[in-house]
Amino acid sequence: TLDVPVTPTNGLNYAWMPPPNDLAILGLISPFVPGCFGANETVSVRIKNTGSSTIDFTTNPVTVNGNVAITNPTTFPAVLINTGTLAGGATMDVVLSNAFNMTAAGNYQFNASISPTGDPFTTNNTMPAVNANSTQTVGVASIGSDTICAGTSTDLVLTGSNGAIQWQSFD
Repeated sequence: TLDVPVTPTNGLNYAWMPPPNDLAILGLISPFVPGCFGANETVSVRIKNTGSSTIDFTTNPVTVNGNVAITNPTTFPAVLINTGTLAGGATMDVVLSNAFNMTAAGNYQFNASISPTGDPFTTNNTMPAVNANSTQTVGVASIGSDTICAGTSTDLVLTGSNGAIQWQSFD
């Protein structure tokens, strides 16, 4: 971008051409934030060829790295893309994990970066951190007995919750 407007001299045209090779990481695609999370969340990021030439991953491979900090800190195995192509302006989603556990309540900070071969522009190779807050899971309430007669009592049981629950009664 330019801070000062530039006007071509009369009769001249200015043209901007994207560089031939420039791979960028756009951001986190999944898990969808905000949302409800489970034990087998898919974690994926989107990369984009912002260059003008098609990237051939057999000659210019890219490594995608990712991790989660704070709650359930995890470093995902690096993903090496060394087959196929990506046209200029096209995007590709890269799966870092198909089974990330987000059942614990807390803040999950997702980070990712790419290490492309032959890419001279590194300022767009790191994704801004994405925070996902997993709130408490309420669980399932059930009664201890299928039959309750007037004047008797039964147990009310809560299973599958991961936080403090407040029981309330209404007349």
